[in-house]
Amino acid sequence: PTVPDIDTIEWIYTESGFYTWTCPENITQISVVAVGGGGGGGNSPSYGSSGGGGGGLIWVNNITVVPDTDYLITVGAGGQGSTDGYIHGEDGGDTDFNDLLIAHGGKGGKSSGTSNTNLTGGDGGQRTINLSNNTTYGGGNGGNGGTNLSDWCGGGGGAGGYTGNGGNGCVNGTDDNGQDGQGGGGGGGAAYDGFGNSAPGGGVGIYGQGTNGIGGTGGYSNGFTASAGKSGSGGIEAIVEGIINDGMNYPYGGISTAGKYGGGGGGMTNYLNGSSNGANGALRIIYHP
Repeated sequence: PTVPDIDTIEWIYTESGFYTWTCPENITQISVVAVGGGGGGGNSPSYGSSGGGGGGLIWVNNITVVPDTDYLITVGAGGQGSTDGYIHGEDGGDTDFNDLLIAHGGKGGKSSGTSNTNLTGGDGGQRTINLSNNTTYGGGNGGNGGTNLSDWCGGGGGAGGYTGNGGNGCVNGTDDNGQDGQGGGGGGGAAYDGFGNSAPGGGVGIYGQGTNGIGGTGGYSNGFTASAGKSGSGGIEAIVEGIINDGMNYPYGGISTAGKYGGGGGGMTNYLNGSSNGANGALRIIYHP
């Protein structure tokens, strides 16, 4: 006899917050993929700042669950980029499935206040598994945010991949590039204007490993699109609003959000130019008969 096709059942959470998943009847094993939120970028009144780290990714197959049992889910928020030039970018939130697996958020980028001291970028988020005797899991750490070089800001880190880490943001001289993501992870961001502002990192999709996100291309007047890290595995690309042109073909500033899910925000040179936010995380539950 012909065996009928039975569609995969899935539950998807792409907005930050707290949720409860109640295991349906007749389901005893699931798979989960989770991405942590990206860290927000730093800022400074007139000098450079560092980029935020990308969120980590973890996937786990064959998780034993109990029908009619509630499982708690947290989806991590992206960190707010610094908006006053002194506070650091916020850390991205962790994405957590009932404490059984955790994709940690990236750390926020640093702001230099009135100093041009080079500042280390935010660390990329890692991952934790609290399941015994489960070897069918993987993922990658988020890329680190880039360190600024004087008033040249560090780029945002890319989200972690399925079999490798996200790309690091540029450690900025004038035209350094962000690193490519690995294992389907997001690429790191790079500087995009003559004022030293840097773009955020790329995110990662939640439907399985795809192509690697390419690191952004740094330069005095490349513009945001070329310098933002690209998202891996079908993720959503970074966006920016409110770019200003100074009349010298140098677009600068704007309020940007890193690639979804899990990209880290880029460093900015002046809070009047705008800010760069990390992207929120996501979680997907999969059941296949």
